[in-house]
Amino acid sequence: MGNLIIPDSLLREANATRELQNCVHRKEHREPFVVDGVVVGFYTPHQTRLKWRWATKHEWPYAWELGPAYVQPAYRRRGLLLSIFNLYWDRPMIGFSADDNEASIGIHKAAGFHRWKRHRTGYFYARDAR
Repeated sequence: MGNLIIPDSLLREANATRELQNCVHRKEHREPFVVDGVVVGFYTPHQTRLKWRWATKHEWPYAWELGPAYVQPAYRRRGLLLSIFNLYWDRPMIGFSADDNEASIGIHKAAGFHRWKRHRTGYFYARDAR
């Protein structure tokens, strides 16, 4: 998938949403979501080092994140992000969902994540490697 270009217009569209406002930066590595040869969104896979107090709870110092992730509204609820989460079953993962983002909460739960750590605006979710 990595050879398709994610248009700047799609990054601007994502940054304009309430959920991702100013969280999408141009220089981050991204992978596209492609439907019928058209780039309809992206995810941002990266490994993150956890703080020691978080790592001891889960017994791993590193985890993978796929966010920020964005899918154009016409292509949502098709399992695009869930299919990517399923590619990472062999790695510990974390994610974040704001309290009012029911879609994000639902996809994290469907992908086997559980509430892990409270943040002032939502929860971090975690999933152990299998």
